[in-house]
Amino acid sequence: MKFSIKAKLIVIIVTLVLVSTSVITLFAVETFRNGMVTVAQEKLPSDLAMSKYMIDKLFPGEWAIKDNKLYKGESILNSTDIVDQIGKLAHDNVTIFQGNIRVATNVKNADGSRAVGTKVSPAVEQATLKEGKTYTGEAIVVGVKNQTIYEPIKDQQGNIIGMLFIGVPSSTIDSFISQLTTKVIMFIILELLLSALLIWFIVTKTLRRLHRIMDSAEQVAKGDLSLEIQQANEHDEFGQLSSSFHVMTNNLRHLVRSVQESSVNVAKSSDEMSAITEQSALASSQIAAAIEKVSSGSEKQVSAIADTVSAIEQLSASTQQVAASSNDISLLTVQTAQTTDNGQEAINKVIAQMDSIHNKTELVQQCVQKLEESSDQVNKIINVITGITEQTNLLALNAAIEAARAGQHGKGFAVVADEVRKLAEQSKEAAQQISALIQENGVNIQKAVSAMNDEVNDVLEGINIVDLAGKSFLEITELVQQISSQIQEISSTTQEVASGTGQIASSIQEIERISQDTADQTQTVSAAVEEQVASLEQINSASKGLSSMIQDLEKNVNSFTI
Repeated sequence: MKFSIKAKLIVIIVTLVLVSTSVITLFAVETFRNGMVTVAQEKLPSDLAMSKYMIDKLFPGEWAIKDNKLYKGESILNSTDIVDQIGKLAHDNVTIFQGNIRVATNVKNADGSRAVGTKVSPAVEQATLKEGKTYTGEAIVVGVKNQTIYEPIKDQQGNIIGMLFIGVPSSTIDSFISQLTTKVIMFIILELLLSALLIWFIVTKTLRRLHRIMDSAEQVAKGDLSLEIQQANEHDEFGQLSSSFHVMTNNLRHLVRSVQESSVNVAKSSDEMSAITEQSALASSQIAAAIEKVSSGSEKQVSAIADTVSAIEQLSASTQQVAASSNDISLLTVQTAQTTDNGQEAINKVIAQMDSIHNKTELVQQCVQKLEESSDQVNKIINVITGITEQTNLLALNAAIEAARAGQHGKGFAVVADEVRKLAEQSKEAAQQISALIQENGVNIQKAVSAMNDEVNDVLEGINIVDLAGKSFLEITELVQQISSQIQEISSTTQEVASGTGQIASSIQEIERISQDTADQTQTVSAAVEEQVASLEQINSASKGLSSMIQDLEKNVNSFTI
């Protein structure tokens, strides 16, 4: 059986919805049932406390067994009234046990009678009656599962004489869960129907666009490119497919139109090529006739060129003799120029030495000037030291006066002041001696500066004289170089003439050879032209075959409707 895409999508989506909903429902129902059991178990302790409170209010006193009967105070608790009242208030099963036997209960047997005289299960008996614990949990009560709580009943001495039972039948919870499950299943069925209907609507609407594209593709497959595909406004995968198919159809339409136009142009070009090949064949025949005339003219040209070569060889010999004479004169001029260059080089060395002496003299002069400036600086420092010693001497005198006023206590200070005064006088004398030496050095420095200035002037005068001699040698060198240059130009010109005549002779010989080759090749060209005529005839035949193929191409392209 072949299923459509719509059927496959609906089945897959409905199955996924059914499976996911079923899993969620089972999980939710089980969680809800566990929650109800937990709520019931949490409610039982409060119901037990309420039951004990009601029993204590209605039957004050201690629990006891008298004459094999269970008493609460002065009342025998074998009546069903108290358990019925508690059961109505708490909506629970209530039982009072004497030992392990029910003596008052609202729990009924399968036949509808009260389950008085029946025993509790061994597990509950062990935990409650023997171990004295409060039992909480699921237990079988007269063949029915209950969420239960059992608490021991103790007499005044603390002995366990019975149990108080509060329970909620699990059937109540199961019934509620069953009803809930039925409603959920009905909701799931309704949801599946609505989902299937919604999915059918969405898939139908979505596939409608795919069917339009399929119809358009069938028309394109038949060669009909004239259809206009409506652009989709949606930006999903089908919208992109529709846009891409629209672009493909337009490109294919343009391609077919371009091929049609190109085939027409190629047909025209083929016709033109046939005409051109016919004209080329005619022109080639004319070229062959012209080449034969060129061949005869080339033979006459070869004989004329041979006479020209002989005359140029004689001219070349004469020119070479003139070039040899020019070379001898050029050698003599070069020797003269070398002698002049040697003299100029000696002058340049003298000028360099004079410049070095001048530079060193100026350096010494600068050093002496710096020494003079340093002496002035030292003299200023000596004056400062002299002033300081005078001030120190005056201070020492004042200190001695103050020490004299101080009497016996100032003697030590007076001795120090006297020593300071002596040191100040010694410093003053030393400063005066240094000042005298500096003045004497200043006079000597002035004499040295004067001598240096005279030496600098003498050096400058010597440099000027040597410079004049150097300029004279330069003028001689320039004149010799000009003569040498002119002679070299003459020699070069004659050599160029000789070389030129040689080249002319060589060129004429080459022309003679080329003319001979031309005469030979004209015969070859004539044969090639004949081959070209044959090739053009083949091209003409091929163009006719191309024209036939283009007609077939036009026929195939015209099968498309654009």
